[in-house]
Amino acid sequence: MTVRFALLGAGRIGKVHARAVGSNPQARLVAVADAFEKAATELATAYGAEVRTIDAIEKSKDIDFVFIYQNIEKKVHVVLDKYQFHELVVVVNAYLIVLVN
Repeated sequence: MTVRFALLGAGRIGKVHARAVGSNPQARLVAVADAFEKAATELATAYGAEVRTIDAIEKSKDIDFVFIYQNIEKKVHVVLDKYQFHELVVVVNAYLIVLVN
């Protein structure tokens, strides 16, 4: 079974995890969203993924796992509420790592 990932945030740490996903034959990067479209496009292109909006990722049926790499400390609860449909969401920033099952 291939686990399908989305990344919210295409910065330094997002790239590290995209590389990890891309190197695993049982994982596939499906979508990337970032406030900077150029960063999202470059990362998505490098791994054969699509650039999508956060709303499009939320509605996607082809994503099993979402990594969130944005400095969103004050918005974490809003983001987590939006992603309750996913089995697992990981929020990562300078202050917080949250695993939600």
